[in-house]
Amino acid sequence: MPPAAQMMNMISTCNSRRNGTARTAALLFLLKLASPADAIWNFNFPDNIFDHIHEHISEEITEQINDITGNDKSGARQDPHLTFAHGGKADFRGCDGCLFNFLSARDLSVNVKTQAATFMLRGSEVHGSFLTEVHVAYWDRPKNVWMNTSYWAQEVGDQNWGWRMVNGTCDGRKYALGPHGHDQCYGSSVSTGLASAEFKLPEWELRIESRRVFGHIKGPEHRLDLAMKPTVRETDLSAWPHGIIGQSYDGDDSPISGKQDDYSTPIVHTEAMAEGAIEGTWADYQVNSPFETRFKYSRFDATMATSRPRAMAKATVVSEKMAGYATSSEVA
Repeated sequence: MPPAAQMMNMISTCNSRRNGTARTAALLFLLKLASPADAIWNFNFPDNIFDHIHEHISEEITEQINDITGNDKSGARQDPHLTFAHGGKADFRGCDGCLFNFLSARDLSVNVKTQAATFMLRGSEVHGSFLTEVHVAYWDRPKNVWMNTSYWAQEVGDQNWGWRMVNGTCDGRKYALGPHGHDQCYGSSVSTGLASAEFKLPEWELRIESRRVFGHIKGPEHRLDLAMKPTVRETDLSAWPHGIIGQSYDGDDSPISGKQDDYSTPIVHTEAMAEGAIEGTWADYQVNSPFETRFKYSRFDATMATSRPRAMAKATVVSEKMAGYATSSEVA
């Protein structure tokens, strides 16, 4: 059976049986075709193949993947749904064209841009947002060298990649990366796949992937998903991290979740700003420029001796979810 027919047959099975194994098989088959040895664009897939996949490959697969990666990995995906260290979750709308710090660690700042979007999702018209830019500022303090790198969704084309989707500077030297590129900046590096970028830094690893916006009505046609994890134990980091996601690495191994949006109505206006899972308010994490390192909870110049875990660490546990909020109960 031709590859396209195999895929459509799997998706048909997914639709009729709602079978998790079949959905997983369809996803893995697609990933196989997308490998460097098999150029997916050489196959005559129906025009709506990706819409079928988006519609029928359920969230269950993402949960399975999260289980495999473990609780040390966190990030943001889709519009944007946040996954925190130790298993907490929340949604974060942001504001149109605004920049926010998602990770602040010693010598490292990861800022993202949120952009308003309207799209169809499982029959609902969603007025929400996506991540469209990720900016990574890293300072090699001993060498006094800056590595500033950006991933731009606007540089991604119809085939979900672009020749300048990743660009930046290392000690003033400019570079731009398309698919399967690499740049080494002393002890740090960034490598690209077809539509992804992986950062290897002394204490952190980051992965950014571009995705098409399915059901697009208005706004960006591509979005970015972000994943991060420390490469050392939380207690061995140079400072307690912060930022909207980074603060969840607080050393207590307890999940804290925040407000999540309700997608059950025909018209959805997202509004959650991770309330209940972050210190302060969302406005405390807004920054003015892509490579800004300072904001209210910045850890860029901190050490373990001068920083602390977020205030909720070892003091709260998620007990129940009410009215879209994950409420917390104080414990001794």
